[in-house]
Amino acid sequence: MMVTSETAEGMDGPVLTSVLQKQDALLSDIASQSRHPGSVVNLGPFDCVIFDGAPGDELGYHVQSMVDRGLLQARRTINEIVITPQGWEHLEQLRSPLGGNRSDIFVAMSFKEALRGAWEDGIKPGVAAAGYRAKRVDSDAHNDKIDDRIIAGIRACYAVVVDVTTQNAGAYFEAGFAMGVGRPVVWTVHEEDLPNLHFDTRQFRHIVWSNELDLCAKLTTHLLAVFGRGPLV
Repeated sequence: MMVTSETAEGMDGPVLTSVLQKQDALLSDIASQSRHPGSVVNLGPFDCVIFDGAPGDELGYHVQSMVDRGLLQARRTINEIVITPQGWEHLEQLRSPLGGNRSDIFVAMSFKEALRGAWEDGIKPGVAAAGYRAKRVDSDAHNDKIDDRIIAGIRACYAVVVDVTTQNAGAYFEAGFAMGVGRPVVWTVHEEDLPNLHFDTRQFRHIVWSNELDLCAKLTTHLLAVFGRGPLV
């Protein structure tokens, strides 16, 4: 098989725009290449695809930046690197931020009937395929006050998926609370609703989906790229 420039342009992979997102994705991949703590990993020019970046200067910048941050240590060259104890600690914090359950990803979205398929056939299986458990406030039967359940669910989770299709105010509230307590937020929106994103949040990268299967595939790819494979696979 051969990958040409035409086929590469047609591939639908993760789009990481934040510098720290890119470095976290690269660090996670270096960890997967490490046979054991202390093992030397040799980086090549094609490792840039891990963070959706460019070879050469950009790859070198991210590696040097992580060396400066104390996450990596360079050996004979900048391309021969070892994850430091601080780097492994950083990876653990990525996988279990602020004590959240590594297995669970909380989902905030509209409960409208039109979005039932987005939950059942898109988000829920997409999260599961990456090795995590998707939980909405209605996932378990309860008699509690719904706001208390939402807050508790976000505090207990590893990350939060927020679908803002239909511009549901509750989803925006849950995203804000999640960010306030240090939970990573993954934004999703249907392509037809993209122009309606709230001004304060449109700056964040959104997974733009066209149908349930598209949402499922893109969400799985994003979670694997940013957080790594979850513990349930």
